[in-house]
Amino acid sequence: MRLLSVPAASLGCATIVAATSATGGGAAAGGRQSPGAALPDGVEGFHMPRYSLSDAAAALTWYHERGLLSVPPTAAQVAALHALSNGNARELRRLTPKLALVRHALL
Repeated sequence: MRLLSVPAASLGCATIVAATSATGGGAAAGGRQSPGAALPDGVEGFHMPRYSLSDAAAALTWYHERGLLSVPPTAAQVAALHALSNGNARELRRLTPKLALVRHALL
């Protein structure tokens, strides 16, 4: 994170991507910052779209291929986790271990 403390002019054509929603501390300490808060000079915001249903299916399949899921996700499980996470990638990752609890009968 030392790179972020140097003047922007010394970075040349480098691009730095940093989240403003990390946990802990205040906004000055890298903690949560309100969505409407002004960004420092030279910093641009970037909107990360939510996962579509096909994005969620691809992510869950990738988790299965990497051994994070013991069985491939069914279409019903993908739909349920997509709905529970509201397309939020972080929530999808957090809910993935609970995939086995999602049964077709619940949908």
